Amino acid sequence: VTEAVWAPNGSAVIIEQNNYKSSYLNLKTGEVRPLNQNISGIDWSKNSQKIGYLYYEQRNGEGQISLANPDGSVFKNILPTRADKLKIDWISDNKISFYSPEGEDQSLFVFNLENQQLEKVLSSLSGLKVSWSPDGSKLIYSYLEAGEPKLSLLDLDAKTHLAIDLPAKADQCVWSLSSIFAYCGNDKLYQLDVNKKEFGLVFQPSPAEQMRIKKPLLSPAENFLFFINDLDGYLYRISLD
Repeated sequence: VTEAVWAPNGSAVIIEQNNYKSSYLNLKTGEVRPLNQNISGIDWSKNSQKIGYLYYEQRNGEGQISLANPDGSVFKNILPTRADKLKIDWISDNKISFYSPEGEDQSLFVFNLENQQLEKVLSSLSGLKVSWSPDGSKLIYSYLEAGEPKLSLLDLDAKTHLAIDLPAKADQCVWSLSSIFAYCGNDKLYQLDVNKKEFGLVFQPSPAEQMRIKKPLLSPAENFLFFINDLDGYLYRISLD
């Protein structure tokens, strides 16, 4: 297993494996259903009733961004694409975002499922990574400039960009449910207050310790931050109280 994509309500999970095959697992019933091998880039709707994904046909070089029931049934194609790999996020009830993490054009787009409108949110940035706030109104994004990661905050409602002077990438950030705070870090952990537009140090390891934050996750009460230390592969937690 290389990735587990959990339903927001915790009732099911999509399991991705090394051979790029994915399976749907219903934790309530125990049902396991393999998904089509052409499916990738899966994310859940906010209500856990649907999944969004890329369906790509290698033989003809054509793909579709599609929606379906979590087990892959009753699918609907919503947008054609020639990208063979996409990072898809279901950012609100009626909007999804996507970008190509490895293509020449790494622009970030948002597609409105109700009015079928497509909007470019970010022009192409090398090494783009994004982390959306739970309410879908803001995102932390990172990109590479002269080989060095740059971190920024985009407020979609205010149409403002804020550079964040932290040595971290967007996938090293995790949002609070309120969408007011975000925690980011690499070898140290910082808290970002997006309303005040300021950040502060939360945790710094001792000189004898080393860490590189990977896949951070907040506990339900948001009093602990869990992460994989990319230096040793172990799971750690940091108290936020």
